Amino acid sequence: MSTLLSSARIPKGYLPPLDCSVATLLKFPVPAPAAAVCPSDLLQTDPLTFFSPDEATCSDLETIATIVLPHKDLVALLAATASDLRAQSMRSVRVLHTAGERPETLPIWIIKYWQEVATLMPIRSKFVDAETFLLKDAISRLKLHNEMPNGVPVMREAVDLLYEAGWNDVVKGFDEKSQLYEVASFASRKWLSSAHINYMLELLKIKLHRAGRVGIVMASSHLFVKIVQAYEAREGGQYKSSQNFRLPRKYGELLAMSNDDLFSIANVEATHWLPFVISPITSLVRTANSLSMKKPIHPQLREALEWWLQQHFPQHFNWKPMQITYQDNDYACGTLADNCLDHYYCGDESPLTFHSLLSIDIARARTLVQLLRQHRTIQHAKTLEAPALHGSMQEPDERATYTEKVITTTLRISPDTGPETRQMLQELPPYSEETLSLLRLYGPRKYALVGEDPEAVSILNNQYAAEDQLLRRLRLVHALHTIDSMENHRDVKSLSASIAKVGGSLGSSISFLMSMHRMQRFTHPSLRLEAFRAAHDVAAPKYKPHPLGPSDLDRLTLVAAGSWKTMHFVPVLDTSIQRLNASLTTMNVDGWAEQIRSIELAQRKANDLKSDLLAGRV
Repeated sequence: MSTLLSSARIPKGYLPPLDCSVATLLKFPVPAPAAAVCPSDLLQTDPLTFFSPDEATCSDLETIATIVLPHKDLVALLAATASDLRAQSMRSVRVLHTAGERPETLPIWIIKYWQEVATLMPIRSKFVDAETFLLKDAISRLKLHNEMPNGVPVMREAVDLLYEAGWNDVVKGFDEKSQLYEVASFASRKWLSSAHINYMLELLKIKLHRAGRVGIVMASSHLFVKIVQAYEAREGGQYKSSQNFRLPRKYGELLAMSNDDLFSIANVEATHWLPFVISPITSLVRTANSLSMKKPIHPQLREALEWWLQQHFPQHFNWKPMQITYQDNDYACGTLADNCLDHYYCGDESPLTFHSLLSIDIARARTLVQLLRQHRTIQHAKTLEAPALHGSMQEPDERATYTEKVITTTLRISPDTGPETRQMLQELPPYSEETLSLLRLYGPRKYALVGEDPEAVSILNNQYAAEDQLLRRLRLVHALHTIDSMENHRDVKSLSASIAKVGGSLGSSISFLMSMHRMQRFTHPSLRLEAFRAAHDVAAPKYKPHPLGPSDLDRLTLVAAGSWKTMHFVPVLDTSIQRLNASLTTMNVDGWAEQIRSIELAQRKANDLKSDLLAGRV
């Protein structure tokens, strides 16, 4: 049997809709917040005193919104008591919690209403705080140093974008996923959490990509957390095998293979944010400390990063400070760390923030603007129709059929996948055949044969992004996937080497980056499909490689090391520089230490060639 409270329903329109804007939420009439502490005499009163057997005398929203919200403890007591109300023949709730006497009696559903409003209040207060921060006296913002930019337009744009966004939105366009009210605290003088830091890092990553900067990798603040955990557990020797340390291993192997820069922001002592940049090419680690001019290199950061780099690089890394604005408060470190990285990569285009609270306010508002712009762009792009085909002599169906056949032939996939490819072509703009082929591999999850790349999908959903930007990202993903398969999936590499004897090498997929016609060097479709299934079927038995002769690269490496004959009939599954030391020592190959530099030089030249190919310079 249902209780009186469970059968009560809040009338429609008494709570703000889930899909309304922040401005609508702030204008929506709601009661004033409850007192911080509930008076003890209210909790000690007989709960039935709060109820009346008479019908409610008031149910209009305007009047209800004028009644202060009861404390959550009192609301919980009323809700528990309401389970027995049907037997007591109660029909309304008396207003006894306010300072002044209120003659109204309210419907039973008011208890549910108060519960919902109490849940909404913390969210609404975050938006109110952000609004207050952004709408400070505009005149005071004009009283700045002559060299400092006027922040009023930034504040105005930030509050306008905030008003237009949905109050219940999840921020779109980023790997980090947070509710909109959680990021509204950018417009405040509060300490920034890891989620805020990760949003700033992703915004800088997007900025660098749009500027055509390549060879730079962004890592979230979570990377340093895992590095510290691995460093603290270093005596146990778990780093190379534990799944808990897979993230730092992945980034370490990527840097060692590509020699790309890596930038991130680390948290030390649970209260302070530090920027850092790792440059394998120059063997430098750059960092800064907004709290200390005399000690810009924090010891905890240095100890953990040096240990981590030793696990992946043979050389020693030097440390060098970066320029940063120094803080005299307890909350600005995250903003200044992001500004430090921005200035390091973009120079005068992104000057260092002025040493003042007001300039930090403007910097944080600017970050909120960039975040809300990205969110709005991605959200609105989903409602836009794909552009119509122009400049084609073929009908849409005929063109789609032709393109689908090209993609199927190029990727050497089964014709049975044609319907999915056709569906993809119907939903995407008329990109080039190369772009569409790569999207079939790394595009949206429902079409991706290999796996969705979030950054490529983000560019795809950005209506202002050009196709060449999308293609550049897809080419990079394809190259990194090939390298990752060679380094981290040894069984797949051995399987492809065996298939190469029958119908050509799967490793030739890297030729896709040069031109489309060279994709014909893939193996026969049946062999290609079987290899693909075996490589991605986690339930399949492990492939045991047969002893094979070394490849040309293996042979060249071992010749430079001293003796290739030693390995003539031993499986060569790992040719990374990081493990060459141990391999050559085990084989008792003399003189390898003097010749290791020639191997590193050859690898660096290969990486430079790869970068030139990806950038289109060759």
